[in-house]
Amino acid sequence: MNPIIPSYHRKAFLCLFLLFVGMVALVARPITEDSTKMDHSILAYVKQGNTERTASLHLAYKPNDQDFVPLNNGKAILYPLLGSRKMGAPHLFEQNEGGYGLVASDNQSGNGVLVYDTQDLIYYSGERLLVLSEEVQVQDPVCQYDEKLEAYRIAWLGSDGEYYVSISKDLETIKETRKTENYQRKNILAALPEGAKDASVFSPDLETYKTLINKFAPIQHTGFEVLEDITLSGEEKIQLILPDEVKARYSDGSTKEMPVFWNQSDLKKLHKAKQGTFEIRGKASQPLFANPFIEQRADPHIIKGSDGYYYFTSSYPMVGGDDPEGYDRVILRRAKTIKGLADAEEVTIWDEKNSNISSRYVWAPEIHEINGTWYVLFTTSSPDAGVWGIRPIIIACNQGDGDPIKPENWEKTGHYCEAVESDEVAFQHFSLDMTYFQHQGKHYVIWAEKPRGSNLRIASINPEQPWKMTSPSVQLSKPEYGWEWKGAQWVNEGPAVIKNGDKVFAAFSAATVDEAYCVSILYADKDADLLDPNNWIKQNYPLLSTDDLDGQKGPGHNSFTIDEYGNPLLVYHARTEGEVSGPGDKGDGGLYDPGRHARIRPVHFAIDGMPVFNMSPKQILDPALNHFTVKVTLKSAE
Repeated sequence: MNPIIPSYHRKAFLCLFLLFVGMVALVARPITEDSTKMDHSILAYVKQGNTERTASLHLAYKPNDQDFVPLNNGKAILYPLLGSRKMGAPHLFEQNEGGYGLVASDNQSGNGVLVYDTQDLIYYSGERLLVLSEEVQVQDPVCQYDEKLEAYRIAWLGSDGEYYVSISKDLETIKETRKTENYQRKNILAALPEGAKDASVFSPDLETYKTLINKFAPIQHTGFEVLEDITLSGEEKIQLILPDEVKARYSDGSTKEMPVFWNQSDLKKLHKAKQGTFEIRGKASQPLFANPFIEQRADPHIIKGSDGYYYFTSSYPMVGGDDPEGYDRVILRRAKTIKGLADAEEVTIWDEKNSNISSRYVWAPEIHEINGTWYVLFTTSSPDAGVWGIRPIIIACNQGDGDPIKPENWEKTGHYCEAVESDEVAFQHFSLDMTYFQHQGKHYVIWAEKPRGSNLRIASINPEQPWKMTSPSVQLSKPEYGWEWKGAQWVNEGPAVIKNGDKVFAAFSAATVDEAYCVSILYADKDADLLDPNNWIKQNYPLLSTDDLDGQKGPGHNSFTIDEYGNPLLVYHARTEGEVSGPGDKGDGGLYDPGRHARIRPVHFAIDGMPVFNMSPKQILDPALNHFTVKVTLKSAE
């Protein structure tokens, strides 16, 4: 079952729009139509550290009379793929024919500049490496269109200490490069964000500025929409039905339906009265979960079944590399509520000791209800292929009465996934982390597979035999950007699908399973051919990383579920900073460190329809704003 976000149409209470500013808390300052006198400066910079994660485009904005406040929670929004794959001294500028451009050095040590085109300072295209000199390294570039020359002037500092200017008509080729007088970047008159270096400042037009802030500033709960007054006669009051949901409003213009609890004392007064006007007070509610939710359970998966129960499964860990148990079984919990899963009995429904075709390592199980039958998709290794001969396998709950919580109802052997005959790639290499989803009557699986880096692949399946592919698999994504790798490991894995509006989103995790682990997304139009990789777009920065979390590190391998009110939740694992969780645990963040704990966060959808994973409970529902009323007028019966 894949969560599809419900749509509601009731009005809700409107609170006063509050402005929050604070560099430490990184709170968004809402941009309003009368903000014509604001300083709409944007700071472009890289961070200290000289890694592909830090030497990338970061942006900050400057509220009036404030220091620069980082956007995107201090994370980069653009990672270079050319040259050294590290950016230095980024500089934004206006292009002659409309839109904007970005120029940056090749890590302050190359012979050229990285150049990008952008219409909105949010999405960048046309990455190219423009060589300015064969002899001198380029530093601190500044680009400006010169109307007299009808060309762009790129001024820069050479590694020899001299100043140069390069002329280009089209930012594709260089007409000439020559020495020039000293030049200066625009002075920056405010404090920079922590760790920022090689910064420059740029002022786009106000509309572009507002859109940029709306996209990358933290989203805040600002109140509720107004509920319509209700007028009843005395006979009708017994039939009074108050809304069971209200629409919360947010600083970017987005909204979210939330359940309501009405004040029972106010309702009692109304029902006792014969006439008059009454204000019924209400509060919204959002479920909050223990953090961690379930300890030492990585790759968590929660789903709500057609039977009304919630089910939880995850990887069962090893504690240290010499642990004779762990990564050897499929566990399952069941409860009527999500919170109930935390204390629910955990049963083992499959164990590699009972299978003659499978052995360690058992990773990332997911339980799905497909055409009325329960299945678990997980990864194990075939004895013939060795312990690292990892492949996806599927078991069915097709015995006994079909109750999935009973181990005896699950088949013991299972089925390794089978590619179509023409597919010479699928399941030929180390492959794992399979997920399932249904869309517009078709059934699909996505999984991760090598060789080389761990890439994401997709294929359609036969829902009656979900281990059988019905199409050749295609590659959806491969690791490219600086946040998708660490050391020698280039990783895309752990896919999970959620839908909203006209988009299908496939979240995935990247890099290694330590503090570098993070979550991003691919997305496609809902009516597109999902088996055509050209229809999928990768978000080129992570949506959830260690930088977004206090006391947690390495968030990833998520699933999606819905709470009791139909609102989407992100179920993921993350380590607790500084924790060594028990004997045999070296706290090294590796595969045999069991300290990856299951956790739950709300999912929000921004005004542009994109998912947001890093909002705090307060940003979703601010306790200080959690109050609203509906006015009920009771007329006497005539």
